[in-house]
Amino acid sequence: GYWIEPGDPPALQAMLGLTAAPGNLTRQEVVARYIAASGRTVDDPRFYYLYGVFKIAVIVQQIYARYRRGATQDARFAGLGAVIAACGQLGAAAVEQGRISALKL
Repeated sequence: GYWIEPGDPPALQAMLGLTAAPGNLTRQEVVARYIAASGRTVDDPRFYYLYGVFKIAVIVQQIYARYRRGATQDARFAGLGAVIAACGQLGAAAVEQGRISALKL
């Protein structure tokens, strides 16, 4: 879930975008490397990707809710609503498109 690609939403690129830099592998290429190195099979990487973006959304939503209630004052948390929405968009796109890389939003 933390592996961001160039076409992913700007909110996620701003927060986690190092993997979107030119020359980095796509999510699918990371899975292929894992399969090759480990000898294991990964029947449907979408399950793991969806689980990952869901977990990120839950964690970020907890932080954002605390910010909205005034329990924390860190201004960096003000934009986390867009990160939560982006996780949902990517998860829905992965389901609809049947893949984890090069998702069209």
